[in-house]
Amino acid sequence: MYICFYCNLTFEVLEDIVDHAVKYHNKYELKYGIKILDEKEGKLFYQTKIHDKIIPNELSKSNRCIRVQGGHIYISDSGAKHKKLNTPTETCKIFDFKHEEDQEPMSEDAKVIHEAYLRELGSMLPKVIEALETEGQLETYLKFNRLLAAGDFPMTNICYLLFLDLVEWFSCPTTTLMRYRSETLKFWQIGYKLFHGKFLRFMTGLKNEGEILNHDTEKGFFDPLRSKINFPVPSKHALYKTNEKPSPFFPGISDKCIEIMAKHYLQKPLKLSVDGKKISRGKCKEMGDIDCWGFENSPTLSRRKSEHSDDLLSIGTFIESIFNIEEKGVYFLDEVGIGDKASLLTNLRHLVQRLGSRNSDLREKDLHLERLEEKFKRLGGPQWKVSKFYPVISSIRVNRSEVRNQIQESLRLSDDLSFFGSIVNDCGQIFSKSQSVDLSSQKNYIELKENNKTNDTRFIKQRTESGCL
Repeated sequence: MYICFYCNLTFEVLEDIVDHAVKYHNKYELKYGIKILDEKEGKLFYQTKIHDKIIPNELSKSNRCIRVQGGHIYISDSGAKHKKLNTPTETCKIFDFKHEEDQEPMSEDAKVIHEAYLRELGSMLPKVIEALETEGQLETYLKFNRLLAAGDFPMTNICYLLFLDLVEWFSCPTTTLMRYRSETLKFWQIGYKLFHGKFLRFMTGLKNEGEILNHDTEKGFFDPLRSKINFPVPSKHALYKTNEKPSPFFPGISDKCIEIMAKHYLQKPLKLSVDGKKISRGKCKEMGDIDCWGFENSPTLSRRKSEHSDDLLSIGTFIESIFNIEEKGVYFLDEVGIGDKASLLTNLRHLVQRLGSRNSDLREKDLHLERLEEKFKRLGGPQWKVSKFYPVISSIRVNRSEVRNQIQESLRLSDDLSFFGSIVNDCGQIFSKSQSVDLSSQKNYIELKENNKTNDTRFIKQRTESGCL
């Protein structure tokens, strides 16, 4: 695979890239990139190939041509002798040079577009020069155009590509229509991997901050011209979408790592190590659990997974029992059989008990996080909000908030299940889901009354006048 140094077009074979350079870049040195593999890094990249002092127009004046033979290049004149640039092979293809006036004419459509561009540039140029001169940037702009005209400016430079993305950003009618180049996307992906979200936020700037709160626009219709950005940076979702994530490494012997090490450390002794500390924390379904094959703190991961499976099985059994009742054509509680009621109540009791057990674990977690927060506050001192421990304290507070929200959600669900169980048990009228209960309105509350007056202390209510005598 080859790429043109001047216009970034790609070609499969060397003959095509040389033919392209001879036709469209005959005023400049023969330069192109070759895609090669870095064996150490295992990555593909373009390595620039420069043929010094090989300029097609200059060679044409001396009646010479380029020969491409088996993936190598020669310079030949009208005679049999030729200048060897690389090692020859069998096949050979010759490219004769044409003067500028001998170039193939452009099509009519291309001429119209070309002339339209020239007219537009000519009409804008006075305003461009005036604006650059006002900002004191005219000289730099002239240098940039001289480099472009001479073919010395690297068109693949990442800073230049980021600038082009900036131009595209301010040219879009809305920010959602912005599309990024593959090279700049790779740049942001690498930056995100190295420096995480703080890098993206710093490089982005404020964007269109505050426009939603001020009711200046709606979501998805932000005006790029009103944005305050440093660089147009793709969202995390766009980076994840275009970046293939590596498969996770689960605890155990990593055969893949052993294969990679064996390729790079030939005939060198290596020692396998077991590490129980370097754990990838996360909140996804696959990674983040500490698994030391049963040697971690109780409860072990295998036990927690077993309990989780039992809970899911109980929920599935409860849902299935409800579906079975509906399949029988029973839609009123009075028509539910005794056996079905007993099954429902058994499953409900188990679910409420498991919710209570989980709540107990969550309260212990909340207490542990509270102690950690107090510990780091003591380490940070009176000014802990500006200390180096503040990010840790903020993270703990977020975790505590999530735990507390989960506790409240679990309590609400437990109340709902208990209320449903009371209905199944024909006592829903005496169940209260509120935190306070008016005993006078409860049908299951019976106030004890004194029927017979007696002086026997066994039957006298304590702390009354009779009981104090």
